[in-house]
Amino acid sequence: MTTSWAWIPHAVEAYIPARLVEQKEDSGDMVFESDTSEVIIVPAGTQCIPIADPSTLKAPPEDLVKMIEVNDASILHAVRGRFMEENIYTSLGTILISVNPFKWIAGLYEEEQSARYVAAAQRGGASGGGDDGTPQPHVFAVTQQAFMQLCDTGNDQSLIISGESGAGKTEAVKKCLVHLTRVAGTAEEGAVSDRIVAAR
Repeated sequence: MTTSWAWIPHAVEAYIPARLVEQKEDSGDMVFESDTSEVIIVPAGTQCIPIADPSTLKAPPEDLVKMIEVNDASILHAVRGRFMEENIYTSLGTILISVNPFKWIAGLYEEEQSARYVAAAQRGGASGGGDDGTPQPHVFAVTQQAFMQLCDTGNDQSLIISGESGAGKTEAVKKCLVHLTRVAGTAEEGAVSDRIVAAR
């Protein structure tokens, strides 16, 4: 190992970051300590992923394109960290990653949220959040970007929503339609989106 920090396999979390404390001379086993002070013995020969800069673990970015170290473990860690703070959306460039919270998050889909993403798009920052004041990653941001492209170019636009059963695809479609009916100025917002969803 060239660094004292690494992603190590974990039965529940897939990978966790931990600091190498000792490597046993007789067996080659590695002794790690997690950030919660859990001591974990990793058998010799186990594939661990070195972490060059542990400071990057503290604040996962809203857009994974901004990550310095990219691997399966760091991506899972970033998405998990945001999810634990009830940020269920994470950007990967123009792709939106969503984790189903299986509960209602107050204020996440209100009309005020739609208005924030409309305003952000008009300033040129619809695709994600950041230090420049643009809103956080959201299904409304992706929908708004598609709507703006439709208006600007006149070309058809598509939103591809994929995921496993129970991931929340149908709910995501509904939220896209709600936002579109709001920004397109449809008077019967609920009725229009409900009819489209009911036609699937």
